[in-house]
Amino acid sequence: MEEQNNIKEDILQKIKSGELKMKPKIFFALKTSFFALLFLFLLLFAVYLVSFIVFMMKASGIWFLPGFGFSGMGILFGALPYFLIFLALSLIIFSEFFAEHFAFVYKRPMIYSLSVIVLIVIIFGMITSQTSMHAGIFQRTRDNNFPIVKPFYDQAINMKPENMHTGIILDINDLGFDLQTLDGQNLKVMPCKNGKGKTPKILSIGERVVIIGPMRNNIVDCLNVLRVADDGSLTPIFKMNRRMK
Repeated sequence: MEEQNNIKEDILQKIKSGELKMKPKIFFALKTSFFALLFLFLLLFAVYLVSFIVFMMKASGIWFLPGFGFSGMGILFGALPYFLIFLALSLIIFSEFFAEHFAFVYKRPMIYSLSVIVLIVIIFGMITSQTSMHAGIFQRTRDNNFPIVKPFYDQAINMKPENMHTGIILDINDLGFDLQTLDGQNLKVMPCKNGKGKTPKILSIGERVVIIGPMRNNIVDCLNVLRVADDGSLTPIFKMNRRMK
């Protein structure tokens, strides 16, 4: 108790002598506001980035690759946007750093606040990815309305792995079906080998599909096809029993 009084008197003496200067309350208010705004910015940017990653994966088709089983999983891990994933993780870590400046955060174990931030980013990132925000921005970039972010959103097309094709069925016939990809390319898809050379009857014009198979001269040698429903559910048409060359 006596030691605490001595420390208190020593501090008061230094303030009187001018060695220490008291800072006004507005300084601490502004400092807290600054950290709060910075934390909110990093958190929102992380949410945006996670939603963009999901949008990219769905637009390119790699989001649906697990529907092809182990073969699809192998392609998926080779096509993930690791730089963007690393950037999102970095934003989460920096968010935690600034959150530690608040009393209700630093008084608790870091794993608690970090877990809450991760959950917030993932949940709101997934919710945002379900909106039309990214699709609207992507369409505007194609119309050259947002040239600054155009290269960023062009990755949704360019990240597509080799031998994977996603698009809308334009026409179906005995020789296969015509597919229009996200970037407007028209492909001729030969009947899937796993279907014994026949186009699946459950496919229809206007459906979105993901196809695995090598392409040459805009002709795809189909190994398997995955139908993507409007609600995002998947229907593998055939079981993969053939490896890509």
